[in-house]
Amino acid sequence: ISNPKTLDFQVVRTTLLPGLLSTLSNNRSLPLPLKLFEVQDVVIKDASKDVGCRNNRRVCAVYCNKTSGFEVVHGMLDRLMQVLEVAYEDNAKPGQLSYR
Repeated sequence: ISNPKTLDFQVVRTTLLPGLLSTLSNNRSLPLPLKLFEVQDVVIKDASKDVGCRNNRRVCAVYCNKTSGFEVVHGMLDRLMQVLEVAYEDNAKPGQLSYR
């Protein structure tokens, strides 16, 4: 990228997780639990596009505590899907439920 504002903006991102883990690392001195999220575009290779890639909006969340926080992340994902009005897919594979 020409003329980036900082060194972090010299390349396009294909995932959001490294940025969140870096933020988590820089804030280790804060009291637990740490709850972080980011919603941003990432670049995905796409041979059907004239530039060879496309932007795709992604969400990434990190929950850091001394104990497991699966229920916290699961609850956040369910609430996010509800607010965005994403339909729930009941006819997924047997034993699996998912969002469309």
